[in-house]
Amino acid sequence: MPYDLTKTHYSLSLQKDVASGQTVDREGVVLRSVLEAGVEKVQKADDSAATHIIAGFAVSDNETIGVMPAVLDAVIPAAPGPYTVQLKTNIVGTPPNSSIRVAEVGGSDFTEVTTAPNAGEFQPNVSTGVLTFNSGDAGKSITVWYRHNLTVAESRQRFFQRNVNNEAGALFNTVVVGGGSGEVWTFEYDTNVDWTTAKPGGTADITTGPDGILTIGGTGTPIPGGKVVHVPDSDDAALGLAFNLPG
Repeated sequence: MPYDLTKTHYSLSLQKDVASGQTVDREGVVLRSVLEAGVEKVQKADDSAATHIIAGFAVSDNETIGVMPAVLDAVIPAAPGPYTVQLKTNIVGTPPNSSIRVAEVGGSDFTEVTTAPNAGEFQPNVSTGVLTFNSGDAGKSITVWYRHNLTVAESRQRFFQRNVNNEAGALFNTVVVGGGSGEVWTFEYDTNVDWTTAKPGGTADITTGPDGILTIGGTGTPIPGGKVVHVPDSDDAALGLAFNLPG
């Protein structure tokens, strides 16, 4: 499951029908309410509007986990190099807009490029997971946030295989919605943003991003009562979020 069960709790848990033509394929994604033939249903939230009604978070085992975030603390090697850092393979996204964020510890973010990097830049190989830096950045301590694709074997090793007879959600196209007030420690978040700038430590609103993930700012809907209680780090890659949803 793509959230931490030991730290996640909801004050309200309701079974809801999924909107026609929609699927909820991942646990931990943000869901929004829609009205269909006079009946409330849910679908994955997105960044298409700032005025959607947030229903809660998906609680479901009807899935095979395919993508996970990771956080790595590293040091760019000193001379004579090579000035590379190894991540996990099969990283999500296409350079120069992959899911990778690199920041110097106590300093600024690096810029992602597709050619040989200058100082303050990095060039990723998303297939092999190798990040290449400029010699001018040798010796700098960095933190890297990114999302990577799991193989089926990796997914089952980490999350096990769901019960083959537990298919009600898929059969009836329903999902449990965790709502009310509480905290969710989720892996469904945007790794390209600086979560220290979100409320309450910063001023940025926590909002809905594409395909049900959480992000900061942008054009999505703010999470009611949303505040970060844990910024993803190398000890725990989950994003901890407190919320207080109406209803």
